[in-house]
Amino acid sequence: MRHARAWTGQASDRQLLVWTLLALVNLASALVVWRTTDFATMHVWASEWLWRGTDLFAGEAWGTDYPPPAIVVLAPIALLNVHVSAWLWALLNVVLLTIVGVVSVRVMDADTPWRPTWLFVATLFCWSASRTLLQFTILSLACALASWRLSRTRPASAGVLLALALIKPQVAAPYVLLMIATSRWRVVMSSVATTVLLWALYCLRAGVSPMAVAASFAGRLISMYSGPHAQVGVSELARLVPAGYEDVTGLFVALMLSLALVATAVRVWMCSEPRRDRVSLLLPAAGAAAVLVACRHLSYAFVTLAPAAAWLLTTGAPLGRWPRRLFWALQAGMIVDVPTAHRALVAAGWSARWADLVLPHADRVLLVVWTSVLLRLAWLTAGGVLGVGEMPSARTNEDYERVDTAVA
Repeated sequence: MRHARAWTGQASDRQLLVWTLLALVNLASALVVWRTTDFATMHVWASEWLWRGTDLFAGEAWGTDYPPPAIVVLAPIALLNVHVSAWLWALLNVVLLTIVGVVSVRVMDADTPWRPTWLFVATLFCWSASRTLLQFTILSLACALASWRLSRTRPASAGVLLALALIKPQVAAPYVLLMIATSRWRVVMSSVATTVLLWALYCLRAGVSPMAVAASFAGRLISMYSGPHAQVGVSELARLVPAGYEDVTGLFVALMLSLALVATAVRVWMCSEPRRDRVSLLLPAAGAAAVLVACRHLSYAFVTLAPAAAWLLTTGAPLGRWPRRLFWALQAGMIVDVPTAHRALVAAGWSARWADLVLPHADRVLLVVWTSVLLRLAWLTAGGVLGVGEMPSARTNEDYERVDTAVA
C-alpha cells in the first residue's frame, strides 16, 4: 500500500535506534519511581476476597472502586507475596504494552512492515504512561484490542476478552460501543454472559446477593465522583479552573463531546457493513479520548490513546502530512507529563502566574483537540466523505483539495 511504503521510508535504522534507547531510559526510570501503592491496595482487596470471602463493597472500610468482576479476574495476584507479584506484574505489563503497540498497528493496516511497527512500539514505551507498570489499564486495553482483532473470526472468545477488558469499564467502553455500532452481537452476548458469570463468582465467594453488591457498588461510585469532594483527574474537564468544582463549563464540554461520540457511533451503525469495517479502530480511538475528558483518569491512562496514534501513522497517512505531524506532536505531550512537571517546579520554589494558570490544564487542552479531530475523522469516514485507505495512488491537486475540504 502506498501509505505503508511512505511510512516505511521514514522509519530508518537511526530512528529506530534512537527511540529504542529512549524507551529503555523510560523503562529504567519506571524502576526508580516504582509506585506500588495501587498494586498493593489491589493485592489486599484480592487477598481479602479470595482467602477470607470478604465483601469489599459492604460499608466504607475498603473503598473499592473496581467492579466485582475485576476482583475475580485479578485475584491470582493474591496467590503470591505482594513484592513477588509486583515484579511479575511489571514484567507482564511490559509484554502487554508491546502487544498493544503491535496489535494497534496491525489492526489498522495488516501490511505494515515490521520496522515501522517496532518504531511505533518504541515510541509507545517512551510515553509517561509507560512508566507506571503496576497499574491495570494496559491489561484492559490489551484485552479490548484482542477482542476487536478476533471479533469476526472468533466472536465467543472475543466476548470473553471484552469482559476481561471491563475490569476498567472506562477503558473498555469505547470498544463495547464499537461492537454495538458494527453489529457484532455475538461478541456482545458472550461478553454479557462472561460478566454475569464473573459477578456470580464474586457473590458466591463473598456470600452476598448480586443485587446488594450492585447497589453498594453504585453508591460507592456516586460518593466518589459527585459532590464537593469528588475526585478529578488530570484530563477530566469537570474542573477547568482551580477555584472550585462549581464551574460547569468543563462538564458541559465533556458532555457535548460524549454525545458527539454516541452520535458518531449511531452514524456508523446506520451505514453499510463495508463502510462500518472501514471505520476500523478510529471509533474506539476517538472514544478513548472522549472518555479521558469525561471521566476521572490519571496520566497512566493516556496509554489508551495508542490506537489513535497508530491510526495517524497508518490509515491516516493518505491524508497528507498533517496526521503524521499530529502524531509527533502527540509524542511531546505523551512523553512530558506537563501537570506533574509543573507541580515539581512549584515544590522547588519556582512559580509564575501564567504558568500556574495554564500548565495544570495542559492535558485537558490536549485531549479536547484530540477528541475533536478524531470524532471529526470518524464522522467523515462513516459517512463515506473520506474513505480511509481509498485515496488514489497518484495524488493530484484535485485529490489534495478533496481531502482538505473533507477535513475542514
